[in-house]
Amino acid sequence: MLKHQLTLWNIAAFALATSVGPWATLACAQADQAQAGAARDAAVVEVTGTRLMRTDAATPSPVEIITRADIAQSGKTNLSDVVRALTVDNNGSIGLGNVSGFAMGSSGVALRGLAVNATLVLVNGRRMVHYGLADDVQRTFVNLSAIPLDVVDRIEILKDGASAIYGSDAIAGVVNIILRKQYQGASADLGYGWTEGGGGAMPRASLTGGIGNLDTDGYNVFANVEASRRNGIPSGDRAGRKWIGNGDLRPYGYGFTAGGIGPNIGGWFDNASGTANPNRFGAVSPATGPVTWRQLPGCTSPIALPAGLGGCPYDRVRDYGAVLPEERKLNLYLRGTMRLAGNVEPYVELGRFASDTRSTWVFGPTGVNELWIDPATNAVKDNTRLPLPATHPDNPLGADGLLSYLTADAGPRSFEHDSTVWRALVGVGGEWAGWRYDTGLLYGRTTTTRILRGFIRDSVLRAGLAGTGPFGYYRLGANAGLNPPAFYQALSPEIATDNVSTLTMLDFKASRALMALAGGPLALSVGAEYRHETLDAPAPPYTDTGDIVGWPYYVYSGKQTVASAFAEALAPVSRQLELDGAVRVDKVRDAETSVTPKFGVKWTPWRQLVLRGTYAAGFRAPNEVEQGAANTNAAALDLTGHGFLSVVRTIGNPDLKPETSRMVTLGAIYEPRHATTVGATYWWLERSDEINGADPYAILADSAAFKGASVVRDAQGNVLEVSAPFQNNSRSRLQGIDVDVGHRRPIGRFGTLDAKLTWTYLDYYKKQFAGGPTVDYAGTHGPMVVSGNTGTPKSRVNAVLGWERAANRVSASVSYIGSYLNKDNLAAPCFNQFADGAPAPAGCRVASFTTVDLHGSHRFDKHTEMYVSIGNVFDRIAPLDPSAYINLNFNPSFHLSGAIGRTFNVGLKLDF
Repeated sequence: MLKHQLTLWNIAAFALATSVGPWATLACAQADQAQAGAARDAAVVEVTGTRLMRTDAATPSPVEIITRADIAQSGKTNLSDVVRALTVDNNGSIGLGNVSGFAMGSSGVALRGLAVNATLVLVNGRRMVHYGLADDVQRTFVNLSAIPLDVVDRIEILKDGASAIYGSDAIAGVVNIILRKQYQGASADLGYGWTEGGGGAMPRASLTGGIGNLDTDGYNVFANVEASRRNGIPSGDRAGRKWIGNGDLRPYGYGFTAGGIGPNIGGWFDNASGTANPNRFGAVSPATGPVTWRQLPGCTSPIALPAGLGGCPYDRVRDYGAVLPEERKLNLYLRGTMRLAGNVEPYVELGRFASDTRSTWVFGPTGVNELWIDPATNAVKDNTRLPLPATHPDNPLGADGLLSYLTADAGPRSFEHDSTVWRALVGVGGEWAGWRYDTGLLYGRTTTTRILRGFIRDSVLRAGLAGTGPFGYYRLGANAGLNPPAFYQALSPEIATDNVSTLTMLDFKASRALMALAGGPLALSVGAEYRHETLDAPAPPYTDTGDIVGWPYYVYSGKQTVASAFAEALAPVSRQLELDGAVRVDKVRDAETSVTPKFGVKWTPWRQLVLRGTYAAGFRAPNEVEQGAANTNAAALDLTGHGFLSVVRTIGNPDLKPETSRMVTLGAIYEPRHATTVGATYWWLERSDEINGADPYAILADSAAFKGASVVRDAQGNVLEVSAPFQNNSRSRLQGIDVDVGHRRPIGRFGTLDAKLTWTYLDYYKKQFAGGPTVDYAGTHGPMVVSGNTGTPKSRVNAVLGWERAANRVSASVSYIGSYLNKDNLAAPCFNQFADGAPAPAGCRVASFTTVDLHGSHRFDKHTEMYVSIGNVFDRIAPLDPSAYINLNFNPSFHLSGAIGRTFNVGLKLDF
């Protein structure tokens, strides 16, 4: 570990020496880049990471602040894009480009790459209700897309563990979204965005109005309404952007393979070997004897096939994929505050945040030759040898046969997620006997309606092929037009479920100065919190009987109750030395009591330099999905590589322990000259007792190592089922460095330049499962076990160079995503190969990606401002990444702007 630390400090020293100057640039303003040694603002503030009021924003913990001005300067139009652009966001985050993900239509942040459930998201310092669907049927998270951007005052990001302050989930850090506290007057923000390549048009409008001055009138009430609509972008609209929007990767050196990772072209049959690729439109083979496929009439072949291949290919990326879903939002927010005698301030917040998100699933229509789970019989349903009787009018054999078919006539599969969030808060704050207090009762509820279309009922399919159903035979291929509409309504009904998440919380906190010390008052904060959370996700209709072809079975519900007490003390023992300590006790029902401490120190040896460090313990309580005894998630996998499918089942485990963590930060803030600041923070994080789902390969290797695991085999030794509850069975260790640089320089009558930069470097990300080897994921496509296959680049850099003069402002923002290996970890083999067998792409490395955005504004008078933004100015194309999460040949988590292409956004702000 010492070797890594020395390497990092060498990197930091180089960055500090070379980054100071007017050419330095940055994406977000840094709270830590206030003047290092002097008292900053005379006004007291509460900074995320502490519950104590202070006059110095530079705390022992590293905190980054994104102001309203920074948000406007970025040109971004939604909260998700602002937060997920952070350099500390990494593997496991969820973006709107993940159009085939389980939690599609939502977005979540994953600081340090530890997935969305290791980052705590707060709104005004309090928890937010979770999204109605758990990512990958395990990880609960806050949907950033549900929070309107126009009411955001600032965003504070704590890049340090904070369970001692905020409780469970704050392992990798905290994102605190602080909304406006009061507003007078009226304003409007009207905008329109579009893409150069077509699709994605987004009209939007935001109106805000408020009355009353809290200081003079004793009250303030304001409301905001925000409406927007973004059209979706089908992959076919990007067919001219090389591999974006095209499944055929042969022009780039890949072979002609079917579906999955690779060219993503499906729909052919290997006549030479007599085997078939299932899931494809249109062929019949005799039921007995050698397998020889005869193509059904009615298909075309837009893609030339190599010799020996026949059939009906289609490009599922071009024909059915989606780069972005359609999205519609209508958000309402209301806040009222009164100031009564004795400095008592009651307040109320009410928000309704709704978004209707539609997306076409990237895997196209259902292929009938699937394998899936029948939960009623706990067995694999096998349609790979689907019978087509000789009596079927579209059977060209005149004998009983086997059908391989793609139900393109029933349309593509699609998801529609309609999610509505309610948040109501009633509280009161004030001062009494020297104590500053705040207490509130919060209720939140998310209802996510999931609508599935284009999925096929197996019972109706088989009856239609046999001619025994109420509609007679299911006509195939060129004769599919003979099927009545009522048949398709029965074959592919609309399937809808309501998934509900709730949060009820009562909290109290109070703080005061106790006594004078040499550097200021000794301060104490105490508080308590009680919260109750529920999550209910029923099985979609027909899946509980195994009647939806190819659909995995899942069902989960649960509740969690937590009672907490906490205390924090701040001791400025001298003008140069500040000590900070906190401890929190959380009692989670049916789980262990967690006691989490945190210590911090800040030393200012001279005015221009601040040195600081923290040690923070952390924990994450098992969520409602992981600990619910009745919860289950089942899929069919080929565990042996011989084509025999087994049931793999993960079930809830009431006996789970909380995940625990330790985090250390060491940092410095240096001000070499006026309005120039440089900050560097080394961080080390260890998370233990990580909760993971059933790993069938590890269980088969040593089932005794997994408590509650079972393996069921048939008489021939084939694995019928592997089942295990969620386990505390892994540990992760991460190490890296954050660098922040800022410079502001007046240039006389030409205005002012503002240059800022943030860089996050991940040195290693090591994980070890119980009894297994330790592997390193930093700079690779993994870890797939965290969340899909989104990648873990080692370097991320954000930068901005701004110029302002009088009523004009122009800024250029640069985003850099480092390259990463196309493998799960450093010791793993490459995911892909070129046609000649060489590692792909580019020697098994996905290229780095750099984009530049421009934003400009002009204020005509004090009431009117116009702004213009151009995204991806140089129209950079996303790097080729055939292994990425949604199999669209690019990584939607990091390279989405390169798939969309150049974008434009114009708007008008009116203040009345």
